[in-house]
Amino acid sequence: MKIPAGISREDAESRRRWEMGSYIIGISGSPRKANTEYLVSEALAAAGDMAGTRTRLISLADHDLRPCESCLQCMGHVKGSTESHICCNHGDADPIIREMMIADGIIMGTPVYTWNVSGRLKCL
Repeated sequence: MKIPAGISREDAESRRRWEMGSYIIGISGSPRKANTEYLVSEALAAAGDMAGTRTRLISLADHDLRPCESCLQCMGHVKGSTESHICCNHGDADPIIREMMIADGIIMGTPVYTWNVSGRLKCL
């Protein structure tokens, strides 16, 4: 992208994103496709009613997520992460993490198990 004189790269990126509109993702942390997914999709539909807002629903029930092994690859300390391979433990998390990084907003829904979020959401 060619940046006009007098405008910083950050300002140009902000302007481009503003012109494109907002991007909001919804993450359903339930291991089942049921009420939580429905409620997150309803919240996304309401967000999508705003002009220029793009939305996407991600259901963690569709992904193989495993607990963190504390290898610190995602932090770039051990093996070094790349944009295509952020987590060494499970490849299913990489595309979700990338979506979270580029999203302007995130709506998360989870069933409550033992006064905490679902295990799938913890694994993300």
